[in-house]
Amino acid sequence: MILGRALLTKLKIREEEKYNPVKINVKENAFDGTLRVACMALLGVAAFAMDWKYMIAPPLLVAFTEFSRKGNKARKIPVKVVAVITGCGLAGVLGRMLLHVQLGLPLAAAAFAETAGFLAIMRINKLFLPPAGAITILAMLIPEGALLSFPLQILLGSATLMAISRLLFMSRQEEKAAEQERGMAN
Repeated sequence: MILGRALLTKLKIREEEKYNPVKINVKENAFDGTLRVACMALLGVAAFAMDWKYMIAPPLLVAFTEFSRKGNKARKIPVKVVAVITGCGLAGVLGRMLLHVQLGLPLAAAAFAETAGFLAIMRINKLFLPPAGAITILAMLIPEGALLSFPLQILLGSATLMAISRLLFMSRQEEKAAEQERGMAN
């Protein structure tokens, strides 16, 4: 990647970009990280106790990290975001069940169809969420016996994580921004 980028820059196909370090509040980031881990641990205990481990599937962990970041726009449209994630999970299950399980097509054919499906879902909703695409493909990897409950697990997991991000992160981050604005005004 580095050599390819250097070559593109040297050939003037790509412009050189200057590195601009981003200032972060280490204390605030550490607190947010700890809070994320604690929330996931609690949800993980519940998910494994119910034997619904896909509620905390890795793509949902990525989505939660993004939802809980300062200024995340997805938190402002929570129902749409959860619907897109769940819809992609459902598309993955339907594609696998219909194309692979029922029709006996290769798993790769189902994965290809599912990819087109999740891209269509995102385009129609004008919402690009890489974790939702990963949820779609995850339906290719899970045991066949888990397919029927998978969309419900994804719905519950994504809705819970969105609610947590709105309750614990959004309100605190908005309060902090309002304090900073008041401080600038004074």
